[in-house]
Amino acid sequence: MSKIGVLDSGIGGMILLEHLKERYPMQDFLFFADQIHSPYGSKSEDELIEIVNRNIAWLKMQGAESILFACNTICALNPSRISKDLPIQRIIEPTCRQLLDQDVHSILVCATPFTVKKGIYPEIIHRLLKEVEVESVALPYLCRDVEEMTDDRLVFEKLKNDLGQYVGKMDAVILGCTHYPAVSHLFKQLFDVPVFDSNGIELVYSSLGTGNVQYVTTDSAEIFDKQCSKLFKTDIHSSKVEL
Repeated sequence: MSKIGVLDSGIGGMILLEHLKERYPMQDFLFFADQIHSPYGSKSEDELIEIVNRNIAWLKMQGAESILFACNTICALNPSRISKDLPIQRIIEPTCRQLLDQDVHSILVCATPFTVKKGIYPEIIHRLLKEVEVESVALPYLCRDVEEMTDDRLVFEKLKNDLGQYVGKMDAVILGCTHYPAVSHLFKQLFDVPVFDSNGIELVYSSLGTGNVQYVTTDSAEIFDKQCSKLFKTDIHSSKVEL
């Protein structure tokens, strides 16, 4: 048996976790929402390295035997600076691999400022599909809007303002942040093209456990539970941890 630690800055990774629970009902998971430090995408690499390595150490102490980075921003960190205490699985390349069987020539990547600055999506996409055009746009407000459950109409107006110039010019959109699928319907409404995110990726786990899933947050457990109930119709009981 093994426990998988699922690490994200907030509630975005919960969407991916729900998919994993459906595929692997006997797998044990420990979901870690580092909401006190959210959003990760506006922080420097040095700040993120310190935060992530501390979180990895905590997850190991709780019995995690491997970690899934359910956050594109930390997947874009320099791997050489990340703790090697536990095996780590990242989601960016599997997300990009969904494009391999698609007829796409122009792709829009929407992500956090940090992920866009690192340029990891265009790098991986061009490695897989050499002849495609890739545009990247940072949406620095969107993680916070998802966490705060901002009204869809306000979010849509922001997206239209920032992304309107690309409408009608893209064959596909990649949501390069696990928070963004919470409003994927707004991207589909704006673009009317296929929208890809980490929820469609193929992750393989061979171990079996008891199906136990734990949830922790570094901020308010009560608020986290309410967010999950409202956004994902998931009734959970989380705990607050202080690192």
